[in-house]
Amino acid sequence: MYYRRLFPFDLFCRWLGYENVDKDGLFRREMSFTLDGDIYIRYLSFKNAKEMEKDMIKKNPEKIDIGAIYNIPAVDRMSVADGAFVPQEREFVIDIDLSDYNDVRTCCDGTPRRSPRRRLVAALPPPPLHVHS
Repeated sequence: MYYRRLFPFDLFCRWLGYENVDKDGLFRREMSFTLDGDIYIRYLSFKNAKEMEKDMIKKNPEKIDIGAIYNIPAVDRMSVADGAFVPQEREFVIDIDLSDYNDVRTCCDGTPRRSPRRRLVAALPPPPLHVHS
């Protein structure tokens, strides 16, 4: 239901593909899905938002991982010689799950409040949108 009615496919695909910079950036970007039952599907690539929407509605992933932009689409990786499927661009990503620190936190009992930490995180500058490797 979420992917069919709420997910912003057009915006998401324009952002992932660097729409105004790289015309086939989305198609060359690797994506992976984690499905119900911890089924992992890697080396996915999509030509456009409609293609991605169709696949995501069909598969209903619990998790989406966004990979690098390669020299060729990820789905075509087996059609080239070993070593010819090479990443061209990738983003620097930090993934912090705050629940991983529950056993060492000394505050935040679940009561909604605006803590000094939240103000600090809100004051941090936004990450760069595009980083070349």
